[in-house]
Amino acid sequence: MRTTHQITNSLSAFVSHTDPSSLPPSVVAASCRSIVDSIAVTLAGVDEPSARIALAVLGIAGTEGVATIVGRPERATPLDAAFANGTAAHALDFDDTHSNVRGHPSAPVLAAALAAAESVGASGRQLLSAQAIGVEIAGKLGQSLGVSHALQGFHSTSVLGTMGATAAVCHLLGLDEERTAMAFGIAGSLAGGLRSNFGTMTKPLHVGNAARSGLLAALLAKEGLTSTPNMFDDPSSFSQVYSPGGDGDSRAITALGEPWEIVDPGLAVKQYPCCNRASRVAEAIMRIVTEHHPEPEQVASVEVHLTENEVDEDGRIGPMIYPEPTTGLEGKFSMQYVVAAAVLDGALGIGTFADDQVARPQITSFLRKIRVVADPGRRLDDAASNYHKVVVRLLDGTEQAEIVFFARGDPRGERQPSWDDLETKFSDCAAELLNPDEIVRLLEVLTHLDDLSDIEDLTRALIPKAGA
Repeated sequence: MRTTHQITNSLSAFVSHTDPSSLPPSVVAASCRSIVDSIAVTLAGVDEPSARIALAVLGIAGTEGVATIVGRPERATPLDAAFANGTAAHALDFDDTHSNVRGHPSAPVLAAALAAAESVGASGRQLLSAQAIGVEIAGKLGQSLGVSHALQGFHSTSVLGTMGATAAVCHLLGLDEERTAMAFGIAGSLAGGLRSNFGTMTKPLHVGNAARSGLLAALLAKEGLTSTPNMFDDPSSFSQVYSPGGDGDSRAITALGEPWEIVDPGLAVKQYPCCNRASRVAEAIMRIVTEHHPEPEQVASVEVHLTENEVDEDGRIGPMIYPEPTTGLEGKFSMQYVVAAAVLDGALGIGTFADDQVARPQITSFLRKIRVVADPGRRLDDAASNYHKVVVRLLDGTEQAEIVFFARGDPRGERQPSWDDLETKFSDCAAELLNPDEIVRLLEVLTHLDDLSDIEDLTRALIPKAGA
């Protein structure tokens, strides 16, 4: 390849030459947490409609395949397994997020990496390395895109997830620099996903497709399929096409591992199964509910204060486009519903976002009490004023207010989840599919993932015994 392919060469060399044994302990630990959380939400999402439809359309019904479907006895081809597991992982919108990706990198990367790792008999350390590399590529490319990527209507999880998944699989397959560059070129034409599908079953499909596309791109490149060798350097390169505003930082792409994206800024472990844009408001209202226990009938009004220009005249906030949701999926993308459900139920769990919960008359009534406002002078780019505030006013004149700069689980904040917190989320997510002994066993395997000589020890533990 010519020297003019500097950025593509740099990315490809990083993917090809990173030695799994050389990873810093902090990267190994962060990668393990990423995998634990991703498997947890995959187990929780297996029976969601989007995941079930994907399995049905793929025609996965037997056990003759070579790749594991998480939480199910069926096996499939690696491509189908990546698609099915990726879709399930994002079905609840409960998977971790990353500030540079502005979305969810772990789920598409792991869905692709797990299928590839299983097909080549990779070790636990190799899977950990692939996960870290996939998040690294997605995060660095995310910095190169800037905010115009989303403003153009692209879903960053799908676009960047495809590139991260490609990197993870190329690493596991041991592709050299040239073929890794070809895989990136292929992946650039396979990446896609539109934000207009938020609040529908197609959004989790974005992750399934990103995982499958990343795996497919690497496999095709391995067999010699050609593509542009300068996906990230050409005048019509990846960043130029996917971020037409040119507001990203292309220099970040070459600063690979300096620092590792999976460590800094790191991954945010979601506490609530709804759009990440609601995390700070969800945190604020849950603090009020937990500390003050306001009775819904005593609530006169709730004000949600965001930064300037965050709210349009119809009460929509970025991807949260359903002020009056009618389905559970729309409820995940409704700031108003998140607040109403928290006050009415005292919790925001997986069951909160079922269709029948959103359709309750009490919800419709309470939504009228909620007002979302943008405070003039408070800017997203000003750390001191970039917070979300919730004010609950009671009929007796009492006010209860909370301000949140960073939600619990966000690595940029002070309320970091412990390993115990992660295990609690894992157990809650897995409870519908695995019995307590199976959960303990799977967590034990995941905790010692770095010690596994063969990933099969993990994949065996992902299947409920009752379904074996």
